[in-house]
Amino acid sequence: MTTRIILIALTSAAVVAGAAGCSKSSGPTPAPTPTSSGTASAQSSAAAPPPGAAQSTAAAQSAAGTTRDPCELLNPTIAKQFAGDDAERQLTVDSHPPLPVGDTACFYQGSSRSVFFSINPMPTDPNAPVNHFHVIQPQNQIPGLGYAAYWFGPGQSVNVVKNGLLLNFQVQDNPGSPRARSVDELKADDIKLADQIVPRVG
Repeated sequence: MTTRIILIALTSAAVVAGAAGCSKSSGPTPAPTPTSSGTASAQSSAAAPPPGAAQSTAAAQSAAGTTRDPCELLNPTIAKQFAGDDAERQLTVDSHPPLPVGDTACFYQGSSRSVFFSINPMPTDPNAPVNHFHVIQPQNQIPGLGYAAYWFGPGQSVNVVKNGLLLNFQVQDNPGSPRARSVDELKADDIKLADQIVPRVG
């Protein structure tokens, strides 16, 4: 199955939504890079505010920078880390006919790789790919992460469940790419992508 066909299957909900939200003339403003928990702890300790103030500050910091806009979460800086410096945001999936990416997903493609991220409510339709393939199961869960992530083998993507949402992450080689990566390499890139985005999903 090619990258484009996989993307078409995984973006069925986004396609229904249409491209209205992704019709901006320029790419999104890059969102701020999240502060690591270690840095946040060090800053909090150095300031040493009263206990009540510390809780308010922590709550404000965790709320700041969170969003559900897929193209703010997958901004150009992050996309280029995975799809290459020449990666450009795409408003359609290359298929016959081309399908709109929609306003619940963001898709960048470079000369050798593409990167895709979508954010949707957990699907209830049994024919939705994540349900049809029984992805959200203990045997598919990826251990050792700070969030609930599942490997979707047929779609070669990582799916994350957070706050009633289904987040889909996929870094793929373009067809005809000079070096096709192994499934383990694809999975590792999907996890690295999720690590950067999941904490910022509000």
